[in-house]
Amino acid sequence: MAAKIGRTASQEDVWTVGYTPSLVVSVWLGIEESDFEILNSPNWAAGLWRAVVQYATKDQLIEEFT
Repeated sequence: MAAKIGRTASQEDVWTVGYTPSLVVSVWLGIEESDFEILNSPNWAAGLWRAVVQYATKDQLIEEFT
């Protein structure tokens, strides 16, 4: 599995995109004119990304990249 976290140029939105051999997941979090500094951390998007991937792959065998 591989993933990349980041923020938009305006520093207001955060995102994570990643993949496994059989799945691609992208998460974007943002609030227009946000005063919520807590959402300013890419860790929020990364945590949500991880939860989605774990749920989506819970019944699958571990796959290797070829």
